Amino acid sequence: MRTERGNISLIFLSAAVVVLIVLMLLFDLCRVFAARERTKNASDAVVLAVAQDLIYFNQQERWALAEEVVCFYGCSLVSLSVGYDGVEAEVKREVNLVLVDRIIPGTGTVYSKSRSEVVYPWDIRFNYCDYYKFDYRED
Repeated sequence: MRTERGNISLIFLSAAVVVLIVLMLLFDLCRVFAARERTKNASDAVVLAVAQDLIYFNQQERWALAEEVVCFYGCSLVSLSVGYDGVEAEVKREVNLVLVDRIIPGTGTVYSKSRSEVVYPWDIRFNYCDYYKFDYRED
């Protein structure tokens, strides 16, 4: 006579392994989303900081300014492109993944790119500074 004792242990063990793998994948996914948010914030902050310096004609140490902002977010600067009317930055962050790095090594890097257009007050969109009319009256 065959007995089916012990089968429930194997089913429970295989279910526990499947649940553990799913939880590790969810943990990796959460880490990727958190890193994505961090890199997006860093690239946006870099673009805005450099664009502000561009408006005020402060052209010294743009790369150093960008590096300082990126380091605050725990990321690293990949590229910074500055033109007369725009700034573009790419930022990356290394992510230590629990499961995916063991299956596919070298997949734990998240990149983010941001671009900002600079509009100067003397631009046609501001009607060449004709919005403000100054009127001087002597009393």
